[in-house]
Parts: sequence; C-alpha cells; structure tokens
Amino acid sequence: MFNSTKKKGERFIAPKVKNFIYYKIYKRRFKMKCIMLVDDSDVIRNIVAHTLGMHSYKNVIMARDGLEALEIIKKESGNICMYILDVNMPKMDGLTLLQEIRKIDKTHPIIMLTTETDKEKINKAKDLGATGWIIKPFDSEKFIKVIDMYLRA
Repeated sequence: MFNSTKKKGERFIAPKVKNFIYYKIYKRRFKMKCIMLVDDSDVIRNIVAHTLGMHSYKNVIMARDGLEALEIIKKESGNICMYILDVNMPKMDGLTLLQEIRKIDKTHPIIMLTTETDKEKINKAKDLGATGWIIKPFDSEKFIKVIDMYLRA
C-alpha cells in the first residue's frame, strides 16, 4: 500500500500512496508530525530518522549543520512541530541554532540530542528555550517516549 521514498537533500517524505482514500487518512494522521533533525553525523541522522519512522513519524526533515537547518526552517517553519538538535556542529552550533529557532518559533518543542554532559551547557540550553536534553547514545524506546510525550499530548 505504501512505498517509502527519500528525496534529494535528505528530506524524508511520507510514503507515496496509490489509493486516494488511504492518502487522505495518511495525510490527516501525519499532517502535524513534521520533525526537523539537525546533526552533523550521517550515521546519527539515519539512526534517528529510522527510529522515528519505525514509530509512525515518517516526515523528517534533516540538515547537516545549523546554517543549513536555519535556511530550511525559514521556509518550512509552519510545517515543523518539533526540532531535534545536536550541540556540536560545524558552521553553527546547536545552542546558536536553538536561539535562532526561538526567534522564529516560540512554541514547538526543541530536544537537544548530544554527547554533551556539561551542566553549564545544559542550563544554557534550558535558558535559551530547549525543552529536553537526551544524551547519545540513546535508548530508542526512551527516546520515542520523549517524542510521544510532546507530539501525542
């Protein structure tokens, strides 16, 4: 019934649907489930996108660094309902990106997914508007519980 597709620029799109009735149901179910994932590691981006996809979060927009993400966010901000950011990235780090996102979007959750355990950075992220902080490597079940807590509430 569904065929997964991956478009150029690493944007994962809801699967193509052959039957219009299923398309309407699918579109309604996932309409507000677009997640922005920003991490400089290809492996982490793929693992997180795969984990999200296994739990019905099919629409994931990915970026490699803060500058690339900010360009996408400016175009897609009305469609994004959650942000997952790494802290240490080239060009623009996650904390700076967090600050820029909060200028555009003050309401949607922002989860920091990082190897950083420095309390000072955690507190700074919280002060800048981060909703949560998850340490890599992460347990996929706990990760999905956090995502569900914010998006299915």
